[in-house]
Amino acid sequence: MTQLTEQIRQQLVTDILEGRYVPGSAFPTELETAERFRVSRVTVRRAYGALEEAGIIVRRRRVGTVVNDRFAAATGPIRVLGAILPLNDSFSRDFLKTICAEASKQGVMTVLEPGGDSGEEQSRAALRLAAGGVRNIVVWGVDRKLDFGLFHRLRVLGVNQVFFDRILPGEFADYVGLDNRGALETLIDCAVKDGAADFIFLDAAGLDVDSQRERRESFIAACRRQNLPHRLLELPWAEVLHETGNYGCDEFFRTLPRQKTVALFGGNGQLAHVLTGRVPANCRFYTVDGGPAEITSYTQPMHKMAEACFAALDRQRKAGARWTARDYRLPGELHRPAR
Repeated sequence: MTQLTEQIRQQLVTDILEGRYVPGSAFPTELETAERFRVSRVTVRRAYGALEEAGIIVRRRRVGTVVNDRFAAATGPIRVLGAILPLNDSFSRDFLKTICAEASKQGVMTVLEPGGDSGEEQSRAALRLAAGGVRNIVVWGVDRKLDFGLFHRLRVLGVNQVFFDRILPGEFADYVGLDNRGALETLIDCAVKDGAADFIFLDAAGLDVDSQRERRESFIAACRRQNLPHRLLELPWAEVLHETGNYGCDEFFRTLPRQKTVALFGGNGQLAHVLTGRVPANCRFYTVDGGPAEITSYTQPMHKMAEACFAALDRQRKAGARWTARDYRLPGELHRPAR
C-alpha cells in the first residue's frame, strides 16, 4: 500500500470514528472520495479494498457500500496494549504499574494515553489510539461523560476493549471490576464484630461513576438485610479530590452520639484519607480501595485484575465476530489494622 493510499485509509477510518459515517449508513462512492481527495480512483479503490478486507465497510447488492454495523474483533496476537487512564490519581497509577508489568510478562508493549481529567478527553485519546492502529485497549474511565457511541464504533471496527473498575460499558466491551456487593458485606460484617451501633456511608456527590453507585446500593441492601440502622452522608467530590474546604460535614459529626461506636464506610480510600483526624474518636472507618493504614480496608487484587484484563482481551481475540460482552467480578483482599 502506498503512503497516499494509507493516508486516505486512515482519514476514512477517522471519519467513521468521529461519527461522520455511522455503522449501517451509506459510505461515499469511490468517485466521490476520489474527488474529495483529488486522487485517482485506483488509489481510492486500494484504500477501499483495505477497509473491506478489515471488515470496516461492506458492499451490498442494490445498496452499495455501507459501514459495517456488526461487532468485530482484532483476531491477531496482542502486540500492543493501549492504556487510557489519568495520572493524577494514585489508584490509577497503581493499576498502570500492574498492567505494564503484566504486559511485559506477556511480551506486549504498553502505549499510554493519559486522557486527562474527563470522559471527553479520554474519548479523544481512544480515537487517537485507534487511528494509530492500536487494536487492544484498557480503559479506566474517569466519568460517564465518555463518548459511548465512539467506543461502540471502535468495536464495529474491530478494536478489542476492556473497561476496568469505574465505568460499566455495556455491550461493546468487557468489564473487569471488584465484587462490590461482597466488598460491602465483608466490611459491614467487620463493623458488626467491632460493636458498631450506627452505620454511615460516605457518598461522593458529583462523582459520576458506576462503582460508587454499586457500593452505595450494596451498603443499603446489606444493612437492610441485617436490620442495621444506616444513613448516607454526601461529601462534595471535587473538594475531597483536591483536599480543599471543610466538606460541610463537621456539624453532622457533632450530632453523632458519643456513647456509641459509629462505623463510617467510604466508597473509596480518598474519602477516609481526607476525614481522618476530623471525626469523633468513637468513629471507625471501613473503606474500599485503601486509605490510611490504621483503618479496615477492602482492596482490589491488582495483579489478578491485570491478568483478568489480558484474559478478556485474549477471549475477544479468539471469539472474533462471535464475541459477546462479559462482566468479570473478582473478590478483593481484606486488611485489618492491628488493635
